Amino acid sequence: MRGVRAGCGFADLEPLRAIVSSARIVALGEATHGTREFFQLKHRLLEFLVRELGFTAFALEANWPEAQAVDDYVRHGRGDPAAALAGLRFWTWNTEEVLALIEWLRAYNAGGGRPVSFTGFDAQFSSALPGRRHAELRRQVEELRRAGDDAAARYAARDRAMAENLAWILEDEAKVVVWAHNGHVTRDTSRIFGGAAASMGMHLARRFDMVVVGFAFGAGGFRAVVEDERGRRPRAVSVGPPPDGSLDAALLQTGLPAFLLDLRDPPAWLREPQVTREIGAFFETPEAMCRTVVPAASYDVLAFVAATTPTRPQRSAS
Repeated sequence: MRGVRAGCGFADLEPLRAIVSSARIVALGEATHGTREFFQLKHRLLEFLVRELGFTAFALEANWPEAQAVDDYVRHGRGDPAAALAGLRFWTWNTEEVLALIEWLRAYNAGGGRPVSFTGFDAQFSSALPGRRHAELRRQVEELRRAGDDAAARYAARDRAMAENLAWILEDEAKVVVWAHNGHVTRDTSRIFGGAAASMGMHLARRFDMVVVGFAFGAGGFRAVVEDERGRRPRAVSVGPPPDGSLDAALLQTGLPAFLLDLRDPPAWLREPQVTREIGAFFETPEAMCRTVVPAASYDVLAFVAATTPTRPQRSAS
């Protein structure tokens, strides 16, 4: 692969055409919520999927009501894109990288042709913004609250709600690019609470033709919430090389800075459980980052970046 940044052309992404040809959903995961190169590569993949394969919507792991302000800018040029992005109330997305993606969507839509929409599908908090999904979002939020301290029930409720929201989005959209964490897009939930909770990806795979792209990395930086003397706050952290014998270590040994790996007919070892590093929005210790996955059961494609850096908050962001 030529690189992770958009503007490299699409020749090296052509093998994806056959993988994605019939899909209505392409779900792009991430091993952390704060890796600049993951965000850049997802931007590049979005451009390919929109320009070359006719995808009509981009859906982010964010609340639907707040995402409408971003959509208004993307489709009609109304409002301030930086303010609309900050208005999502997710520090994870309030970055230069996501803003660049939004600006590209606006430029693409302004050029004519079939417009591409921007939407959210999460239900983490209620909103005062009215809309035909408001009541449903409030119901989903209340379901999450009732789950209380039961982590498996809370995960299951949230992922089921997100899948329902995406199914609703697909009533109006032909093909959707989805952005979420690896744990949400995965097809294989045997690793999640001992298989007691179904992921968003598992729900969607039962109903739609879907391609899942998981993300992994070698070493470097990312942003995550860390607890220190100032309390819990997002900041840049870094980790060294992956553990010996892990999936990440094997991928790092290729010597390639970044690549996409087709998992539809993989070697036998990728059909077996592998240790990989995954971080959501929070970071504790390198040891706590490790998860066991079956790559070929979890994803259709695996994106790997050898060296990473943290995402860059918008200048106006704290």
